[in-house]
Amino acid sequence: MNKREAYTISDKIISVLAERRKKLGISQYKIANGTGISKSSLSYIEKLTQKPSLPTVLMIADFIGADLADVLKEVRKK
Repeated sequence: MNKREAYTISDKIISVLAERRKKLGISQYKIANGTGISKSSLSYIEKLTQKPSLPTVLMIADFIGADLADVLKEVRKK
């Protein structure tokens, strides 16, 4: 896997997490308050203009109750 492929997978993971967040009716503000990630950073992450660290992705996934392994499997199928 090269760097471009890794970034593509990363963007897809973020997109899946954003979709799940919206389906659950959880606001960016609520995630920001619950995780310590600023709302503006979360917005940039979901717009794919800011690349989050792995710990940040894990915090977002955990907050919305998503198993990151399942998200990765979903992304790899697409």
